[in-house]
Amino acid sequence: TVTDHGVPAKSTTVRVIVKVLDENDNRPQFLEKIYKIKLPEREKPEKDRALKRDPVYRVIASDRDVGANSEISYSIEEGDEHGKFFIEPKTGLVSSKKFSSAGEYDILTIKAVDNGRPQKSSTCRLHIEWIPKPEVAASAPPLAFEEPPFFFSVMESDPVAHMVGVITTETSDTPVWFEITGGNYDSRFDVGKASGTLIVARPLDAEQKSNYNLTVEATDGTRFVSAQVIETLMFVVGGRVCHGSYD
Repeated sequence: TVTDHGVPAKSTTVRVIVKVLDENDNRPQFLEKIYKIKLPEREKPEKDRALKRDPVYRVIASDRDVGANSEISYSIEEGDEHGKFFIEPKTGLVSSKKFSSAGEYDILTIKAVDNGRPQKSSTCRLHIEWIPKPEVAASAPPLAFEEPPFFFSVMESDPVAHMVGVITTETSDTPVWFEITGGNYDSRFDVGKASGTLIVARPLDAEQKSNYNLTVEATDGTRFVSAQVIETLMFVVGGRVCHGSYD
């Protein structure tokens, strides 16, 4: 409000809206600085059959900034001189269509860069040890999940790396590896390769999607089995916790 010194005094009022812009003052942070994973060997294909590009491991970084400053792109910086691996720039999923023999090691340096100005970045290392495919005895029980389907709820506001739940298989004498193979819209979730722990991998938005029907595959390197995982997002409207459709 501005007032003059006349008699009588006159004044006028104007509304000023101040928009605070986010400064790119945070760099992306990986959930781990060094990822270590043991995976079953990938056998060399026959001459007339090429390997398809299969998921190897997903690295995840988050950025405490907002908007474009928090958008992250991934790249492989070192350790892939022979072009064995590929990384999805948007999600951090590392895959390969080359064979890997038991006893081989791969060490990749992966970089995460934000979309701010100036850009900020950080790196992590992914250590992969290729092991022999576990031998499954003929008398071994079938590979199976414990009580599928799985149902979980998660708050829309839960941060990246928040644990949603654990997907489990029945007791097995061999290692078991997990992978999300379907329903993972915009790669919002990830499952621990060796643990089955389901986490938030990217910020959630109930207006975009509030229900997820994931397909999770488990394998011991020889046998494969899939299960359905139902995810429901919860969100706050008018101080009340809601779930399901945002409408």
